[in-house]
Amino acid sequence: MKDVVRFGICADVQYASMKSDVVKEKRCENVGSGEEQEIPRAGSVERRLAYRAALERLLQAVEVWNKQHVAFVVQLGDLIDGYENDPELSRADLEAVSRAFQGLAVKHVLGNHCRAVRMEDIRKLLSTDRYYYSFQPVLGWRIIVLNGAEQLISAADATESENAELAEVLERQGIIDYAPWNGHLSDIQVDFFRVELDSASRRKERVLVCCHYPIHEDAARKSHLLINHAVVLKLVRQYNTTVVALFAGHDHVGGYTVDHGVHHVTFPAMLEASEGSDGQEHNVEHSPNAFGIVELRANGDRILIQGYGDVPTRVLVAGGAEG
Repeated sequence: MKDVVRFGICADVQYASMKSDVVKEKRCENVGSGEEQEIPRAGSVERRLAYRAALERLLQAVEVWNKQHVAFVVQLGDLIDGYENDPELSRADLEAVSRAFQGLAVKHVLGNHCRAVRMEDIRKLLSTDRYYYSFQPVLGWRIIVLNGAEQLISAADATESENAELAEVLERQGIIDYAPWNGHLSDIQVDFFRVELDSASRRKERVLVCCHYPIHEDAARKSHLLINHAVVLKLVRQYNTTVVALFAGHDHVGGYTVDHGVHHVTFPAMLEASEGSDGQEHNVEHSPNAFGIVELRANGDRILIQGYGDVPTRVLVAGGAEG
């Protein structure tokens, strides 16, 4: 096994074979006090949803990843935008965007928009039947992938009985206010996560968690958190000497915070990459984009994110410091 591994990272490509759209949005939230309060990124903003251009942006990222000889790519969910009540058209878009990786090994993270496609088609097109899993990218590190869209009422193939069962579970948990685009982890998957964290802790491995949904309200808007984020966050805090960071997408503007020594990084959406984002010091032909390359060293204590476009470059040190 190599001493260093480098892999590509991106979130929310959200390709669709339809024209771009511009949406005006006031970004503010109910923060639990009964009053509407602005968040740091609040205000009236224009969201530019470049559906067709997203595929070109992904191809551009693939070109960079290939030139940099990455070992694999982690896509953090929502490869497509999807079409409500049209899983066949959604399937065609997923087929088109999955071809863009051009043979690169991809570690898929499912997002809510991915589930505009039936699970049987997702299995075929993404060539996988594992949606929460772990693997060792380099000695001393474990990456745990969670399927935040496992239980999702807006999924194309969600049945009435499945949705009724989820509603009962949420009622028992006292969760009555949630968005239909947010997902929920089953008890079985939560147990899987707990076992993985315990195993990594006993083996003295560092852990990077990847999930489409953020779990911390300071790293994303509350309306975009995993439904049972509190359960997952409690486990991350419990194993905060093992978990170095959690990578997520879903909230397109991105975000970042440190909690109990763990870095929570929400990657900005490739779909909504800002005009003039030129890759910072890593110029990407002056075109909008948002992706990165992550570096892990064997038995190391930090994660390096080399950002392109809207993705900031960061050094995430175990224990919560930024290098």
